[in-house]
Amino acid sequence: DFAAFMKTFPSKIPKQVAVQARYLEGLIATRMEVPASSVRRRLLTDQNFMMSAFAHVSPEIAIAYRGAVTKLKGGGGTFTARQKVAKSAWGKQGRKGKPFIELDDLIGCRSVLSTIADMAGACASTQQKMAVLEKDNKYLEGIRYNGVHYGLGEGKFCVEYQVKTDIN
Repeated sequence: DFAAFMKTFPSKIPKQVAVQARYLEGLIATRMEVPASSVRRRLLTDQNFMMSAFAHVSPEIAIAYRGAVTKLKGGGGTFTARQKVAKSAWGKQGRKGKPFIELDDLIGCRSVLSTIADMAGACASTQQKMAVLEKDNKYLEGIRYNGVHYGLGEGKFCVEYQVKTDIN
């Protein structure tokens, strides 16, 4: 398990974000009957359009959310998960300057474990069950952050996953 804890991965997040964005952009264009070429601009500039678009694609995000939760929960400790809500997505896309369809954390999960050994076990399990798009081990960086941050793939979606201990 400690080998999994130490293992590094090259970042594939930009590629997965592009897959997710194209998929959601197509769904929004079809369901809202607008040209695909206008979707990204309208998501950033028209809050009513963005909120409606978010509602149109939330069922697909929820399916990926359930898939990720099924694969990640049950590793001991405390597990929490959330699907980003429209209001939060609106705020974040404004701060980031990119539409919500390009955010890599529409789905977020966290496991808080008691020991580093438990954390290593969760890392091994994660790497067996999910497509790892990136891994940032804060323990190895020595910045006093007690966790490992993953970017994972669930179908066409990106999933942010944090594996932490409640100790430093």
